[in-house]
Amino acid sequence: MRKSFFILLFLFAILPLRGDPVLISEPELGVRQFKPWTEADTMTKDWFGYEKKLKKEGINIGLSTVNEVWGNTMGGIKSGCVTTSLLQGATSVDLEKLIGWKGASFYSRWLYLYGQDPSANLVGDVFTVSNIAGYSTLRNIDLWIEQKLFDDKIALRVGQMEADSDFAISDYGSLFINSTFGWPAFLYTSIPNSGPNYPVGAPGVYLKLKPIEPVTLKFAAYQGDIYAQNVNNHGFDWNLSAENGFFYMSEADYHYECFLPGQVKMGAWFFSGAFPSVNNPNTTLWGNTGYYGIIDQMIYLSPCCHEKHHKLSDEGLGVFGRVSYEPSDRNFMDFYCDTGFNYKGILPTRHSDILGIGFAYGQVSNGMRSPQSDLSSNPTFTPPNGFATALNYEMAFETTYVAAITPWLTLQPDLQYIIHPGATSQAGNALVLGLRATVVF
Repeated sequence: MRKSFFILLFLFAILPLRGDPVLISEPELGVRQFKPWTEADTMTKDWFGYEKKLKKEGINIGLSTVNEVWGNTMGGIKSGCVTTSLLQGATSVDLEKLIGWKGASFYSRWLYLYGQDPSANLVGDVFTVSNIAGYSTLRNIDLWIEQKLFDDKIALRVGQMEADSDFAISDYGSLFINSTFGWPAFLYTSIPNSGPNYPVGAPGVYLKLKPIEPVTLKFAAYQGDIYAQNVNNHGFDWNLSAENGFFYMSEADYHYECFLPGQVKMGAWFFSGAFPSVNNPNTTLWGNTGYYGIIDQMIYLSPCCHEKHHKLSDEGLGVFGRVSYEPSDRNFMDFYCDTGFNYKGILPTRHSDILGIGFAYGQVSNGMRSPQSDLSSNPTFTPPNGFATALNYEMAFETTYVAAITPWLTLQPDLQYIIHPGATSQAGNALVLGLRATVVF
């Protein structure tokens, strides 16, 4: 398995760094036939003609697969190599086109996970190396209907959904593979069973308001405890009782353009329910809350993009930062921050490729570090693989590069260095190498 891992990395290293595929000794007719397929948005082009017919009726169907190979070279639980994979299918329906229901839409997404989790099997970190790893099963994560009103200034969504699609996310940070750069560790260590995020959704209500153009306000309420992944196997263990708690989120987004585009987000969350005190397991506290701030800012725009409409995805250099605070008497972490940068089009002929370097830091709360604390009393999170002594902090450094081989195929080599896996010095620092391949059908 280890040989296969390094062979894959070698093959990526020798791939041509050009925008078009290199064809040697091919007749001109062969080139003309090959290019349209490599330039299509999906591997199957238009689903053999059915995609256009469905789109006319307002139906869009997507299918993609993500496959990863990971090797831990040092530290953590043990050295070794694992693979993990995700197959996902989604359907969106414009109900106005289909049945004349103005402003309404329907969305459904299913996941099939398989393989092994590099964090659980090799590293033992809190932040978790791969953001697609999970319990192997077929599961529904999205099943909702949305109504938009007043020229899309109001959007109301009801059904099963995940919070990490709408809250606490940095646009630039979402490039990275480590889970904490997506749904951050300050949330998934504070909410029972990580809260409604990939790969488990929850029933809820979501409201988005756009009172003025640069400002967006978002509010949501979800089922509180979504249950463990091996319990909520297929995503339909719904329990909206008060005893199970409710999870509330709110966020204000402000988009601006001061020389170059950027955005600022401020958010807060609240979980209703009883929480044992981490200082005294015999004391019960009610409710849990936290606060966070996010900034995404472009600091350099490539000269070839100056005539384009400014967007965060334009070619150039962008930076991000995210910080949070949670009460230390009932949470595993009381302070968290991450930061980093992305450079899109860093190579002259690779306009769609993105280089990213990120850093994340999570500080274990004073309550969890105190001699009186009892990890078994924490209702939300316990460090993996028994790492339960000398708790202090965890840090992660990640360097990644997304190479767009075609519009429907990307390869993403990745390197992560984890300091204090499991937020303890009990295990050695881990150096993890990975390669992700994504195919859109």
